[in-house]
Amino acid sequence: MASLLKQVLTGSEKSCAVTIHDTVEHSGRYLMKCFLKEMAERVDEIHLFAFDQAPDALLAGTDPETRRKVKGHDGWTDPQGWNSDRNLISSNYNTVHLTSDKGFVDHIKERKEPGSGQIAVVIDSLTPYILHRSAPFTCKSLHALTHLPEPSEFQVTQVVSLIHSDVHDDSVLRAINHLSSTVIHVSANMSIAPLDREPMGYCDIQHKRPSGKVLQKREGYSIGDSYQLITFLGLPSTNTTEPDQQPDPTANLTFNLTLSESEKKARENVVLPFTKVSNNSTTGSGQIFYEPDQADDYDDEDPDDDLDI
Repeated sequence: MASLLKQVLTGSEKSCAVTIHDTVEHSGRYLMKCFLKEMAERVDEIHLFAFDQAPDALLAGTDPETRRKVKGHDGWTDPQGWNSDRNLISSNYNTVHLTSDKGFVDHIKERKEPGSGQIAVVIDSLTPYILHRSAPFTCKSLHALTHLPEPSEFQVTQVVSLIHSDVHDDSVLRAINHLSSTVIHVSANMSIAPLDREPMGYCDIQHKRPSGKVLQKREGYSIGDSYQLITFLGLPSTNTTEPDQQPDPTANLTFNLTLSESEKKARENVVLPFTKVSNNSTTGSGQIFYEPDQADDYDDEDPDDDLDI
């Protein structure tokens, strides 16, 4: 059984927009860096939008080939445009002000190298962008990344976004998920076992194929050296809920309220009293028998004779 998480990660299962949901209890940034490493092998450029921390901190630990392909967009150092000291802002990265009307596509056009056709985008994270710019503006900017007009000088093959789901309400999360072809919810596994024996966390994956088929799987994952992904399969799905075990009220009674199979057959063979069984075997026919009691004094001429009128 193949790992759906690895297929989406390596690109064998096509997914143009991946959204990783994490919480304060378990970060999805390590999984996002695994995507960053795999993207470097498939595209010409990776545009990294850093809003939660500086781009240098995000790229720490990545290999030189990955760093060479990354074009950083710094939305952490001066998000509001208040800093007048330009020396504090690295010239290696494009400065992103959350107060401007520019979307992700506009920033990519400013930073893109000529001749780069295949581009991937990594956003860490959408939460500050949503809080500063609103959810509708964020959704519009994300939609523009994967729906560039034809012809276009570059193509965005995949967008991987991180979002802190414990910060936003359900309506915002549903809007972001609607734009995503793959939604991954990460959660922690409280274990001290080695990472290659037990997962460090779990991924609840919902993947929408271009054909319309939706795949849902739960997989364990760990992050090895150099951001190598280790997956654990065969985990129970979160969609399957065990039925509630209701107490049996007849368990401790001194008498039996149920019948055995032999008792059920004997009950079916009992002929009820005041019942006449017809010997006529004609299918679909029936007869009505009426036996008046001795006290019945039925008068054909006056059917209501027994009534006190």
